[in-house]
Amino acid sequence: MVLIALLMFTVPLEFTSLWFPSQLIQVGRIVMIVMIVTLLTVGVSGAQAVRLPAWSLWVPPALFVLYALASAAITRSGPGIKTAGAALTYGLVAIAVYNWTRTRRMQDLTWLMFAITCIGLAVVAIVQRITGGYIWREPTAGAARINATFADPNVFGRVLACMIVAGVALIPSMVGRRTKGLMVSAVVLSAAVLPFTYSREAWVFGGLVLLLAVVTSQRRREALYIAVAAIVAFVGVTLLVPQVQARFGELQGNLTGPLSHYFERPGLAFLNYLPLDSERHYLIAAGLQMFYDHPIFGLGFGRFPTELAGPYQGFILPGYITFDSHTAVVTILAELGLVGFVLWAWWLVAYFRRSVAAVSRQPSRRPYVLAPLMAIVVILLGSQLQSRFVDEPYLWVFLGLAWAAMAFEDAPADARATQPSTTTTRAATSQNSTARSFFQ
Repeated sequence: MVLIALLMFTVPLEFTSLWFPSQLIQVGRIVMIVMIVTLLTVGVSGAQAVRLPAWSLWVPPALFVLYALASAAITRSGPGIKTAGAALTYGLVAIAVYNWTRTRRMQDLTWLMFAITCIGLAVVAIVQRITGGYIWREPTAGAARINATFADPNVFGRVLACMIVAGVALIPSMVGRRTKGLMVSAVVLSAAVLPFTYSREAWVFGGLVLLLAVVTSQRRREALYIAVAAIVAFVGVTLLVPQVQARFGELQGNLTGPLSHYFERPGLAFLNYLPLDSERHYLIAAGLQMFYDHPIFGLGFGRFPTELAGPYQGFILPGYITFDSHTAVVTILAELGLVGFVLWAWWLVAYFRRSVAAVSRQPSRRPYVLAPLMAIVVILLGSQLQSRFVDEPYLWVFLGLAWAAMAFEDAPADARATQPSTTTTRAATSQNSTARSFFQ
């Protein structure tokens, strides 16, 4: 449990890369290496068997990452090798999380550690807002966007949205008033700080997935109450801060503004109808043209920025200097072609199918399957406007939790879903809820 707690507390500390000679090194990644070494050592020594989830859960992402690594190696793409190597490391971390959170007790504690982390991040963000200070880097233009300990305010907003939607999905089925109180506090604080990230994709996608979390909850009324509390916190801050309202005005301008006329060539003209910023228009257009030119295997994993600065620089609009793709699916098409896209789609479809099957056939595990699923949907949607999918460590942490929830070694105690009597429920709660005994 110590390593799981350290993982949750250190993954957000992206600013720690400034402490090391290489920007690739962060405290969270050091903890991940320790986790992987511990898992392999325990497995080799025979002290505990290292298990893998169902093949349909781990084979598709493994093949996708290995194909990306091979693509980067063949095309001699240094950035691609680094990204694929990071994804491979994160995948091993997901296996460790799967092996160490296969009970309801460990799941509860892991989610509590995530909640405590988000409360800490929210406090840091509030202090930054009050003092005008920054841990990573201060914005040089536009709104004073808060990024807490992350490199990018959009990533911070995405993590806060994950806390909100996962909490709404899970809290109604957790036991213990103090445990629930801490989780609810994390949800409300995350919602109150979310406006200060000025992350429009986190606002929109977080709101959509929040609705989905309420609709799919076993205890819809309680989930709705928690969601309403989060919405009240978010709206209350928004109404009190004119800068946030102005950011909403920008969002409205994107949705209702006139059509652009940047691209008229076949296969790209539809982009004129998309309510996107100009830089995303040309990034998507360039990525699609890369795909059209290299449809089967793509240009090579990690080569998008190099190619945009070279043969495809004509797509860059005047006044813009962004070279990194902001759209995960377009990046995959451009860099890995149809082969990569098929592997990526197989991965997503297989995971979502297993999630639906687990929720349908095992109602007692429903909240523990849905909580990471809601967070992963936020990450998936957000990656279409801000990239960072396979290289998002939280994606793999949540995958590990989801895999473990589908293979619980002890059934979650759920008074209304699994137990016929109050007496039986109390007994099960007493035996299974370490989280409750920890906080009470």
